[in-house]
Amino acid sequence: MMKAKAISTLLLYLATLCLAYPATIYKTRYNQYSGLARIADFNPETGEVDNQHEAFDVMLDSTGIFTPAYRYFARIANYHNQEGKSYEIVSGHRKRHVSSTRCGIIFNALNDSNYNAVLVSCHNSHLHDDLLDKRYMEVELVQVRNNKEQVIKSAHIDKNVDMADRLNAIGVDVDHNTVHVLVGNDKLNQLFTVELPAMHNGSHLGLAIGPGARVQVERTVLSYKTNDRRIVNTPWTIEKLNRHFARSQNPYEGYWEYLDRDMSDDVLRLGGRYTIALVATATGYDIIYVSGAQVKKSMWTTGMLKGRLEKTIFTDNFKASWIDATLRPIDLDVQAAFESGVILTVKFPVYKSQVRFSKILDR
Repeated sequence: MMKAKAISTLLLYLATLCLAYPATIYKTRYNQYSGLARIADFNPETGEVDNQHEAFDVMLDSTGIFTPAYRYFARIANYHNQEGKSYEIVSGHRKRHVSSTRCGIIFNALNDSNYNAVLVSCHNSHLHDDLLDKRYMEVELVQVRNNKEQVIKSAHIDKNVDMADRLNAIGVDVDHNTVHVLVGNDKLNQLFTVELPAMHNGSHLGLAIGPGARVQVERTVLSYKTNDRRIVNTPWTIEKLNRHFARSQNPYEGYWEYLDRDMSDDVLRLGGRYTIALVATATGYDIIYVSGAQVKKSMWTTGMLKGRLEKTIFTDNFKASWIDATLRPIDLDVQAAFESGVILTVKFPVYKSQVRFSKILDR
């Protein structure tokens, strides 16, 4: 287990820091699916979800997607997928049973009530007729708006997938409005393609576990190209920031400049002595790049997104994500905290590093 954990950490390190394209982010039970929203039915140590409720268990990743082209997939095993057998769920104050349970991946998610998903379930064509019966998997691309589900397209597959209780890969290959749906046990096979409305910048990915399903998630993998500055563009300019801060009553909104760092350059290298701006959002703060880039300096212009701070239950403490000098996100266990209202510390414990910023009070 320790060897596998070390390999997983190495993959995350290479995916975040190396210069090769595309970037790839692996999340497994060995790093407890960093970034995935916790639900009561989820065991992060085993990667298992046992949904005994009437509604879907929706697990969204806190990292937003800003690139129009990416591939996302998960390897999932559903132990409750035998047609003809029922699985108990709680419906109101009563218990009832369901069969043909579903599970899959979520993409283009605004929140846990509005998203697209690829869901799979296993069935028998003639359950009680051994001569005619044929086992198959149904794959559905669905749209959920305000918790109401609509099937956009579906297909049946009976080869190159496991229809018992072992692992299958479920994925999407997104290129702007075009979505390719892929499923397979040993490799991803493209099933069909649909055109969907363009996603919103900052949309989320995740997992969907249907009522009655008992699922083990082996890993999730996100791959995307990072040589496009559009993925971190925002509408902010210096003029807009100045006007916004002039009206702001939030003590943490404003400009912050590099103060100091504690890091080893052979593990994590600072991309510059940054000046940043913090802009409040519904869930925390956007970190906006202002100036100071030294590594890949030509890639950075004022107004680009440098990271995010997400509120926690602890005052002045945040989950954080950081976009490095080569436009790759670092979000594995990143933390941030304000000290005395004028110091912002961003910590990268996986890399045993931190960087501090001080607030500019007279700008």
